[in-house]
Amino acid sequence: MTGRGAEQPVGVNSQVRARVEESPFESLTRELFARDWDMSLDRKNEAFITAFENENEKWELQVNFDDEADYLVSSRSRWSIDKEEIGVVSQALSRMNSELMIDTFGSEIGVNEDLFCFEVKTRSELPEKDAVKSFFNSVEENTGLYGRWSDTVREASGNMEGLREIKKLEDQLSAAGEQDRELENRLRVMSEAFIRRSDE
Repeated sequence: MTGRGAEQPVGVNSQVRARVEESPFESLTRELFARDWDMSLDRKNEAFITAFENENEKWELQVNFDDEADYLVSSRSRWSIDKEEIGVVSQALSRMNSELMIDTFGSEIGVNEDLFCFEVKTRSELPEKDAVKSFFNSVEENTGLYGRWSDTVREASGNMEGLREIKKLEDQLSAAGEQDRELENRLRVMSEAFIRRSDE
């Protein structure tokens, strides 16, 4: 017959239980802090925010856990879109997400109408195995998409004439109340041409 002290040091059981009871959010942030991530933590809402950058700009990256292992990665621009333009830009990007298959791998581009900024969202689930590697893959997907589209959207928000023409066709298509191949094709061609002009 052996006592607890003979099996393991006093306090080990409580440490093990605490580690086992960690939420996915707590486990991930502990690992990120161990890797010297500089981030602001909101434990109550299970969220954190950090700065990211590429050769062109700096932006904010926010991670929110929704339910256990489900989380949302959001890259948000530090540059803003004018209040008068935000609705038109939002509709144009929603159309491009659908028509040009931008929303692959759980990501989509758009605008945050509350913060008046460009935003890329990536929704993922944290697996029990290789959780940190999976998280880094989601961040890479999100920030890569942000980096590829940020300049385009910034230029687009300054070209309201082209965006209003796209919105006009969208409104006509909606008012038609039925499928209109000609309007759909015109809208697709205009959207693609607009993207090319914005990238030039």
